[in-house]
Amino acid sequence: NLAETQVKWAGAPTKDVVNDGGVIRLDPRNSFETYIERTTGRSVEWATDDIETGSALLSAFQDAFAVQQELSGNRHRLGLMVRELNHRVRNILSLVQSISVYSRENATSFAAYTESLEHRIIALAGAHNLLTRADMEGALLSDILNFELGPFTGVDRVTAKGPNVAFRPEAVSVVALLIHELTSNAAKYGALSASTGKVRVEWSLIKNGVEITWTEQGGPTVPPRKTAGFGLSIIEDAIPYEFQGEGAIEFDPAGIKARFWLPDHTMTDAPLAMSSTTALTEERAPVSPQSGMRGLVVEDNFIVSKIAQQMLEAEGFDEVDRAATVSEALKFLEEEEYGLCLLDVNLRGEISLPVANMLEKMDIPFIFATGYGSEGHDAIDGFDAPKLTKPVEPDKLRKTIESMSLNSKNG
Repeated sequence: NLAETQVKWAGAPTKDVVNDGGVIRLDPRNSFETYIERTTGRSVEWATDDIETGSALLSAFQDAFAVQQELSGNRHRLGLMVRELNHRVRNILSLVQSISVYSRENATSFAAYTESLEHRIIALAGAHNLLTRADMEGALLSDILNFELGPFTGVDRVTAKGPNVAFRPEAVSVVALLIHELTSNAAKYGALSASTGKVRVEWSLIKNGVEITWTEQGGPTVPPRKTAGFGLSIIEDAIPYEFQGEGAIEFDPAGIKARFWLPDHTMTDAPLAMSSTTALTEERAPVSPQSGMRGLVVEDNFIVSKIAQQMLEAEGFDEVDRAATVSEALKFLEEEEYGLCLLDVNLRGEISLPVANMLEKMDIPFIFATGYGSEGHDAIDGFDAPKLTKPVEPDKLRKTIESMSLNSKNG
């Protein structure tokens, strides 16, 4: 508060300065009559409570300003993330479109086209899942190899050896497609198409980059080189085109040999955890049809649910029902008996916990199918049920079903 204050002096508080013959002195007061000094425009003296209140207000204003600055920074970072997400999504869609076109041009039949397209998209999805597990910082080469070669391996069937190498996100999809094309070709025509065939993958750090070699042996005789299709184009041209690396493939009659070199700018030093997926030592088990059982697919997307239904039917389930919501699924469980349920985690914004709890209570085996990636979802961590990441790969679904003890009386 501003107020006028008065101070009473015994005489005027000011004194005149006098030069007395070269001597400077103060002239004494002529009178000690009361002198009133008035001051205006100054606040009254602050009490202790006033000082404490002011300090609290200052602290509150500083905190509010800091929060405002943080919110402003978060909005800026969120805007950057959204733009980056849009960029990545457009690039992925463009890549999928290109894969679709090339797959169609090089396919000998519609069935061959759909099969190659599906497997290539699954390869991309697997690479993306590895990235999301590592917070989009990169993916280990060993994990990429494991994702593609895992279903084809057995004792000494596939060997993979090399140092700990991780690729940056922009290189992961290309490397994943490259390994997929080699694996797919080996499974159809090369070493992995014969029980005696073997594949050896080795990599080492040389020339400011990483060199990867792929060697097949023990398979059918390799025919002479054919016209370059989409797969061969990826193997030989993608790395030089995108990363100024090297790529070459040799059609040796004894087995395909391929060599690649990627410069160090494609790699990352970010510490990435090793994958928990199946190691390259497991042999593909024979299909075990689930004859006499009824299956249930709980999935809110029509097309995804239809594909999942076909997958279960291919595994031998006599009938497969589909539900899009939690309430529909619970109704099915009340009316029918099931040997297995493929359960999506998020059903139109509702987590499928009630369905999982009911399945567990009824002792019905189930598999979570989730779009959240390998990091999963906190809500399902408490269930002792397998988890598959979308898009669900038929081979992985088959292997998961074979690893479960399904009760044939539920059907």
